[in-house]
Amino acid sequence: MNELETIENYVNGLLSPDERARFDAELAYNSALAESLAFYVLTQEVARQQALDTRKAELAALRTRPVPSEASVRPLWGSAGMVRWLAVAASVVLVLAVGYYALRPKTDTLAALTTTYANERFGQLPVTMGGKSDDVQQGIARFNDGQIARADSLFETALRTQPQRDDALTYAGITAFRLGQYDRAIDRFQRLGQLPGRFANPGPYYEALARLRRNLPDDKSRAKGLLEQVVRQNLVGAKEAERLLATNNL
Repeated sequence: MNELETIENYVNGLLSPDERARFDAELAYNSALAESLAFYVLTQEVARQQALDTRKAELAALRTRPVPSEASVRPLWGSAGMVRWLAVAASVVLVLAVGYYALRPKTDTLAALTTTYANERFGQLPVTMGGKSDDVQQGIARFNDGQIARADSLFETALRTQPQRDDALTYAGITAFRLGQYDRAIDRFQRLGQLPGRFANPGPYYEALARLRRNLPDDKSRAKGLLEQVVRQNLVGAKEAERLLATNNL
């Protein structure tokens, strides 16, 4: 199976659980694969929208086609009007059949983009050279070595003594996300987003990603509101937020 086939099967939910887990793991460090996935999803969405516009135009043309009236009742199958009606009906069926593949719901589009953007943002943490080796710096080193649980413990330790520390909130949210603890990730990102005076705060965008991944009943609507805020205020993740909002699943 080549890369394109793997990506297509991933988006359409055709990979086995083990294959999907391996694909998700590779996305965390393979930026080229993440870019390929994002490009595939976006091109599929564009193609789907173009197909939808075409089908709408064809159906509109069929609806506006004049239907001749018959002055007298004629035998059903011998009626020219009936023949024309059958032709119109057949055309409608053909349009719907041809457009079915392009117009069927893409339920995994939003999930795939969320995975791609989360892996891009949460794959590695920036290292501060020459800084003080405190819990946060040690946590960054452990995180980048793949010791996510240990890094998480260090970031949470830093928060206990400095609950408003922005980098500790950011990284504690990221490690919670990576560990699948989305409730805690959302809490940390919410607190980050509420910090005053921070330029280009990433909290709202990161919280939106966590809500989309958790996917409880009201998460999608709340994530949409957060993404709209990110775009409106041009916060961190504004371009990605625009693409997520453009999907038909949100």
